[in-house]
Amino acid sequence: MLNVIKFQNSKEGFEAPLWVKESLENLGRFIPILSEVRNLVQRLNRSGMCEARLAELLKHHADDFYGAWMASSTEVTRAIGTQSTLELLRLFRTFHFITWPTEGLTILEDLPEKLKIFRGESPSLVASGVEGLSWTLNEGTAEFYKNRHHDGILLEGVVDVKDVLVIFMEEAEVVVTRGAVRVERAAT
Repeated sequence: MLNVIKFQNSKEGFEAPLWVKESLENLGRFIPILSEVRNLVQRLNRSGMCEARLAELLKHHADDFYGAWMASSTEVTRAIGTQSTLELLRLFRTFHFITWPTEGLTILEDLPEKLKIFRGESPSLVASGVEGLSWTLNEGTAEFYKNRHHDGILLEGVVDVKDVLVIFMEEAEVVVTRGAVRVERAAT
């Protein structure tokens, strides 16, 4: 029997594998890690990437953070705040060739300078000006998220590849800097 946990984020709730719970336990751990990651990035910049153990530690923190992000980016952001989340993503982006998942690096190599990306969103969030961090290269994935909202909106935008904070193969997810996406189309 598969161990599951029940999330109550929606009226009906949903079940997820136990590994999700384990990834999301103690998300507050990323607050003190933020200071350590800042220090690691500074030291790696100064050393010209000559300290392998620092690079390994940075990769370890990135893997931990990305694992929690994949389990639930919403919960990570809720636990440590948007600013801390963005700062960690930016710091990891500095050494993306070390910190990013291998699949994300492979995708990055083949991307044009400007990307067409998509997002399924709630109309109330669009109207209030709230910008989501997670977009996708796959219009079908964005359509799925659009349909999760009663009257969802499909956004299509363009972003410079330099504003991409990380790429995950899962759902062809592209996490971007706030304010970096130029929305070209919004459709119901």
